[in-house]
Amino acid sequence: MSTLITIKDADNLPTKTPIGLSALALIGLTQAGAFLGVAGNWMWLFTVSAVLGVLVDIVTYQLRAIRVLLGSAHIGLVSRSLVRDLGLVILLVQNAQTAPVSIFWLCLAGFSVPVLRGALLFLDTPLERRFRRAVITLGLEVHEPRPHARPVPIPEPTAAILVGVIPLVGGCLSLLTGSWPVFFATVAAYLLGLGAWLGLALIALVRSRRVAPRAAHLALVNRALTDWRPEAAIYFSGPPTATYQLQMWLSVMENIGRRVVVILREPAHLPNVGATTLPVICIPQAPDLMTFRFPTVRVAFYPAHVGKNIHLQREPRMKHVFIGHGESDKTASVNPITKGFDEVWVAGRASRERWRAARVGVRDQAIVEVGRPQLGGIVPASGDRSGRPLSVLYAPTWEGWTGDPAASSVPSMGSALIRWLLNRPDTRVIYRPHPFIGTVADSARKAHEAVISAIRADPRAGTLPDQPSEEDWRKTVDRHLVISGSATTLYECFNNADVLIGDISSVVPDFLASEKPLLVTNPSAVGHETIRAELASTRAAALLDPDPSGWEEALSDAEGPDTWAEQRRALRLELLGPHHDDPVEPWRAALADLIERAEREWPDAAAEASAPMDG
Repeated sequence: MSTLITIKDADNLPTKTPIGLSALALIGLTQAGAFLGVAGNWMWLFTVSAVLGVLVDIVTYQLRAIRVLLGSAHIGLVSRSLVRDLGLVILLVQNAQTAPVSIFWLCLAGFSVPVLRGALLFLDTPLERRFRRAVITLGLEVHEPRPHARPVPIPEPTAAILVGVIPLVGGCLSLLTGSWPVFFATVAAYLLGLGAWLGLALIALVRSRRVAPRAAHLALVNRALTDWRPEAAIYFSGPPTATYQLQMWLSVMENIGRRVVVILREPAHLPNVGATTLPVICIPQAPDLMTFRFPTVRVAFYPAHVGKNIHLQREPRMKHVFIGHGESDKTASVNPITKGFDEVWVAGRASRERWRAARVGVRDQAIVEVGRPQLGGIVPASGDRSGRPLSVLYAPTWEGWTGDPAASSVPSMGSALIRWLLNRPDTRVIYRPHPFIGTVADSARKAHEAVISAIRADPRAGTLPDQPSEEDWRKTVDRHLVISGSATTLYECFNNADVLIGDISSVVPDFLASEKPLLVTNPSAVGHETIRAELASTRAAALLDPDPSGWEEALSDAEGPDTWAEQRRALRLELLGPHHDDPVEPWRAALADLIERAEREWPDAAAEASAPMDG
């Protein structure tokens, strides 16, 4: 487990993992040791427990799940550090008979450490409010009259507590050696250092009154965007791991022939969209977004269903279009909340039929078939392997928000599939799971880890750099690969695979653009006639049941003679729509039509959106 998790995964690390449980156990042991050291006046035990406790706190503070769990129990980082500080004061009082000063001065010196630290951390809130931008922009020229950077950074809680270990260690050494000057010297150094920092923070807070208010900064950015005159917007909100849902649309928006602005709600997405040529504005606070004006924007696109969508959907002077982040036969692809949009843009006829059959309130006239413009970069099958191994892409989906065991093939079939492929002659595997795999169900997480372990333990395992070149792919043509993160796109994996093994997800319809063979998993072992009648994406592929007896026959057929080729071509038209030399052209036409209709419906939209708001 420890070899599969890096510090960048820490935000999603569950507390039930071995790392999470170990962290909780270490925190508990160090706190218990500090308590016992104080209760028994065992200074060595307290010293060791306190110092180890600080180190454990600094490391585990990076694990968000641990922070949330302990914070909800009111034993967060600050509380635990206060326990250590109080324990030191008690030990100082217990051994005051050897001190050169009275108990009053010992207590004053001991309590000054958490008080000063608390004061500095407390100032973080007003400074953050004063200097926090209402809007963060990328690629938009905004002329600000004053710099808006915070001149004095406030240390992270871990940094403040790490500095606070200096007087803690000094006090422990004084108790152990009887050398009281060590304690007073470390306290004095601490007070001077943090005191100076606190003074600078107070000065910055006073001077920050001259900084342009949030409302003025908001108006400044609003004016700059209005001058740029965007006609459309793509709006996105979600966790940092979901940025891929937006990224897949950026190239389309860049080539759509209209001025498009990207609207984000979380700053965490900014590093992942910095390469776009589109202007980006990030407005985290709902009141700021709802007072921000978009007088020239006639159409807003939405790649995801999130609660924050309503903060822009409330704008009546623009048409709101749901575009999603992939189409499939999953239930999530016909979410009833979609009926709140003016239009739903889909790839092909199968999606229209899916919405009609779902009967969730989305009107047939609201469905617009525009194809899948992202698929233009997928390289069609060449049929020439040139002596290299068969490249099999296993791209399973995740378990979904409900942890449905049948949604993903990984829990029930993943390990067996991978072992079979690893042991199959003249075959290499590319494992590219859904980014959310294992984030809800422990069974999916454990199975996913087992798949990764099996691949990495194989002698033919290889690695790719972030954002690999074609040469990097050629060098690993005979290596088993694990692809994670968004640096290597799913479509790059398509271009370097001969066959897909996929679950019921948008991966299967998208892969049809490659004209290559595919196999679809059937984790619940549903009757093949039944599943083909209900799920369109299964009608042009062999189905893999949990029973492995039919797997080899299915994959051998995919290598040749490929008996499903004709069905795939027909299904591609049904799922993805007609082929266009320029796959973005249907989007351009649909957008031009929608903007024209919006302008006819709201001829005075720009003037109305620019007018002062009532109330």
